[in-house]
Amino acid sequence: MNAFALNLFLFVACSKPTTTPPASESTNTFTTNLFQATSSLLSEPSALSYYVQGICAEAQNDPQAAFHYYQLAFAKDPSFTELGKLIIEQSLAMQKPDQALPVLQQFIQKEPNNSTLYSQQGLAYFLLKKKELAQKSLEKAITLNTTNYQAYALLYQTLEETHAPDQNQGITAIQKKAPKQSTQSKFWVNTGEAYANLLTDNETAKFTTAQIAQKTLPLFQHALDLSPNNLALIIRLAEIQTLCTNYSQAITLYQKAIRLSPKNEMLQSRLAVVYLNTDQKNKAISIIENLSRKHPDNGQFFIALAKLYGQQNNPSKMQTYLDLAETKGIEPALLAEVATQNRDWSLSEKYLKKAILKPGADFNVWIQLTEALAEQNKLSEALAIMKKAQLQFPSTPEIFLISSLIARQNKQTKLAQDFLQQTEQIITNSTESTYPLDELYYQWGVFYEQTGDLEKSEKSFQKSISLNPKNHKAMNYLSYQWADHNTKLDQALELVKKALTHEPENPAYLDTLGWIYYQQKKYQDALPIIEKAFKKSNFDAEIGEHLGDIHLKLNHTSEALKAWEKAIQNDPKRESLRKKIKNYSR
Repeated sequence: MNAFALNLFLFVACSKPTTTPPASESTNTFTTNLFQATSSLLSEPSALSYYVQGICAEAQNDPQAAFHYYQLAFAKDPSFTELGKLIIEQSLAMQKPDQALPVLQQFIQKEPNNSTLYSQQGLAYFLLKKKELAQKSLEKAITLNTTNYQAYALLYQTLEETHAPDQNQGITAIQKKAPKQSTQSKFWVNTGEAYANLLTDNETAKFTTAQIAQKTLPLFQHALDLSPNNLALIIRLAEIQTLCTNYSQAITLYQKAIRLSPKNEMLQSRLAVVYLNTDQKNKAISIIENLSRKHPDNGQFFIALAKLYGQQNNPSKMQTYLDLAETKGIEPALLAEVATQNRDWSLSEKYLKKAILKPGADFNVWIQLTEALAEQNKLSEALAIMKKAQLQFPSTPEIFLISSLIARQNKQTKLAQDFLQQTEQIITNSTESTYPLDELYYQWGVFYEQTGDLEKSEKSFQKSISLNPKNHKAMNYLSYQWADHNTKLDQALELVKKALTHEPENPAYLDTLGWIYYQQKKYQDALPIIEKAFKKSNFDAEIGEHLGDIHLKLNHTSEALKAWEKAIQNDPKRESLRKKIKNYSR
C-alpha cells in the first residue's frame, strides 16, 4: 500500500461516528462498517488493516471488538510478535485463558527459555483451574529465572488454594524451588509485593485491601523472621497487621520499631492510632500529649487531643485543647465540628459565631450555627440568624428550608409554611439549583404531618416517591405515618420493606417495620426487630418506648420497665415514658 492509500485508510478507519455505538457489543455496527470501509481499499484484508481496526475499536471504547481484530491480525501475520504478546496479556486480563494458551504455546516453541511466557502459561492454567499444569509451568518459569517473583507469587497462590488454610505449604514449596534465594529476607518481600499486585489486578475477585493484607501476611512475616531487626520491614508488617485488625500484634511491632528508632515521631503517631482502634485512649492521649509538647505550634495535635477528651466525656479538657488549637490558627469551623461531635452545643455556638464572620464562609456554617442554637432551645435567636443568612444566600434553598424547620419548632406554623413555599420557588425558578425536587416534596410531607394535615402529607410523600423511587426516607416516613395511625398496614408493610432494601440496618426503618407488626398484633414478630432497632439507635427514646409497649403486650412487665428506663435516659422530658414508668412501677 502506498503512502497516500495508507493515510486514506487510517483516516477512514479512525473517523468518529456521528453517534457513539454501545460498547457492550463485541462487534457493533460501527466497527463492522469501518471494517467494510477499510477493506474496500484493499483486495483482501491484511494484518495491518485488522490491526488498525483494533486501534479504532479501542479509541471507541470497545475492547471486545479491538481484541477480535487483533486476533484476526495475528492470525494473518503470526510473525507480528508484539501483537501476539498483547493478545496474551489482554486474554489473561479479560479472564479468557483458553484464548491465551494457543498463542502462548506458539511463542514458547519459538522462545523455550523465556521465563515470563511460562509464568503467563501458569496463570492461564490457574484461571482454568488446572492447578497441576499451572504448577508445572510456574516451576519451569522459576527454573529459567530464579528472580521471577511473579512466578513465585502465582505458585504460592496455587499452593495456598490447594492446601488452605495451611499457608506454610506454599512457603515450604517455594523454599525447595529457590533454596539459595529463599534464605534472604528481600526475596520474600519481593514475592509478597508481587502477590499483592497479582491480587490487586484481579478485577474478577475484587479483593479488599484487608483481604489482600491477610493473604500476603505470611510472606511478609516470613521475611521478618529472617531479618527480625529490619526497621522498614517491621513497620511494613505492623501496617499489614493493622489492616488485618490484628491490633495486639501491630502494637508489639510498633513498640519494637520505636525501640529501634526512638526519635521517629511518625511511628509514635501510628502507635497512637492503633491504641485508639483497641479503645486504649489513655495510651493514645499520652503519646499525643508528648508530641504536642515537642511541637507546641502544631495545632493538629491539640485538635486530636480535644477529640479524645471529648470521647472520654471530659468537656473541660476538650475545651482547653480547642482553645489552644485556635491560638495556633486552626479554623473555628473545625473547632466547632469537634464540639458538635461531642454535643457541646454552647461551645459549638461560640466557634460557629466566629466562623460565620470569616470571609467566604459557606452557607453550611450558618446552618450549623442555627442547629447549635436550636439544640439549646434558642429558637428565636436561631431564626434571627437564618434571616441574616437569607440575605447573604438568597438563592440557596437549604437556608429557607432550615428557616422553615426552626419556625415550625418555634410554633410559628404560618411562617414555616411561607419559608417552605420560598424554598419551592427557588428550586422551581432557578436553573442553577441542584436541590432535588423529590426532597422538597418529602419536606412538604413532614410539614403537613407535623401540622396535622395527614391527607396532604400522604400525597406529598407519594409525590416524592413517584419522582424518585429510591427515596427511602419518604417510604419510611409514610409507612410509619400509616402504622402510627393504624391504617393501610398492608401498604405500609410493603413500603417499609422497600425502604429496608436500601438501608437494611437503619434503626428508624426497623422500628417502623416492628411497629407495623405491633399494630397487626404480631408481637412475637415485632419484638426482635424493635430490640435490634433500639440497640442500633443507641437507645433512642421513641424506639425504647415501642420496645417497652411490645414487652407489655407479651406480659413482660419487668422487661418493659427496663426498656422504658433505658429510653428515658436519652429523653428525660418525654412525658409518655414518665407516665408509663410511674404506672407500672407500682
